[in-house]
Amino acid sequence: MNKRIICIIANGYAEEMMAVVLMKAMRTRLKELNLYQEFMFVGGSLVSSGKWFHDAQFPTFFSGGMTPSGGFPTRSWRGFFSDVKVGALFTPFKLARFIKNWGSNGMELVIAVGDFLLMVTAIPALRTYDVPLVFIPTAKSDYIQSHFRIEKKYIKKYAATVFARDEITTQDLKESGISAYYCGNLMQDLLDRNTPTFSSKLPIVALLPGSREESYGNMGKILDLIELVKINAYWALVHADSLCKDKMATEFSKRGWHLQNDSDTVRIWEKDHKTIHVYPGSMFDTVALSCDFAISLAGTVGDQIAGLGKPIIGFKGTGPQSSESRMLEYEKLLGESFIYERDFPYGVLNVVDLLLKDPHARKRYGEQGLLRMGKPGAADCMAEKIISAYFLSERAGL
Repeated sequence: MNKRIICIIANGYAEEMMAVVLMKAMRTRLKELNLYQEFMFVGGSLVSSGKWFHDAQFPTFFSGGMTPSGGFPTRSWRGFFSDVKVGALFTPFKLARFIKNWGSNGMELVIAVGDFLLMVTAIPALRTYDVPLVFIPTAKSDYIQSHFRIEKKYIKKYAATVFARDEITTQDLKESGISAYYCGNLMQDLLDRNTPTFSSKLPIVALLPGSREESYGNMGKILDLIELVKINAYWALVHADSLCKDKMATEFSKRGWHLQNDSDTVRIWEKDHKTIHVYPGSMFDTVALSCDFAISLAGTVGDQIAGLGKPIIGFKGTGPQSSESRMLEYEKLLGESFIYERDFPYGVLNVVDLLLKDPHARKRYGEQGLLRMGKPGAADCMAEKIISAYFLSERAGL
């Protein structure tokens, strides 16, 4: 018997993780209904290696890989022309062709997790094979900027179902005649809230330099800041597994930090009675759940910590992911829970000192993140609605 194919495409690293969470929820629900043997999930990623699809044992039909711009070609002319030079701007067309090819193999549904451009890559398949599209626009929120009129036009035309990332965006899409629903934010389902935590007599501060090439420079700025902090804290730096340990070590050693412990689970660096614990990405959930607040120049992981009701401090970093425009977007998106400070290092230092000294300030700033990011459970909600609408014989609908 030919398998009924569900094609899930994602923009990049974070969106691929969210796509996998949804795929797992759908797989679980289909197994409960004794239907899973009929289906096959396939995944494709525009700007990622496909690692998360592979690790979750879902076949990967396309992976565009990381681009020189880090997935932000419109943030700078340098990034744009670097992407042009390696032919990265043709990647969406290649992905569109692969999706269309799956249409001839029994594809019954396309789910796009990411931005409007990603959704557009599915249009040739939709036109040719009349396959329904579920669009999960993780990148757009009315807290920052509404979808453009042209985007809404095409979303309304081609997306059978849309799951927006927050309630305000959902309402805006509904008012434009789009079949939009709010189940919550998939980012909140990336955290395993049953993960063991650790405690400390000192305030625990998560340090998040990001996941792209700029992370090494960001790490250096974070280290420069910590040297100025006079209040004791438990510093917990979490790095993406894709980063090079030797390059990270260089940022520490050239500033006079000394490596005291080196294991698979933690590296401990010391300087002038300060200690920084450096954890791999696999320890992020533990650090996120344990920390009191975070200093973040990253993307999704910062959002997740804000969603736990913990404040985030941000400042301009060394690349497109941590540019001033991105920081201002996070400030709009997360409200008071994201504290963007332009004055580096001394203005940032004042905010760090405040949050280290005042638990009430941490609580006050963090509350907005809970409201903006929503509760976990989006994956199960989306899975139930998608399966009911498109695969159950009685077609319960949304």
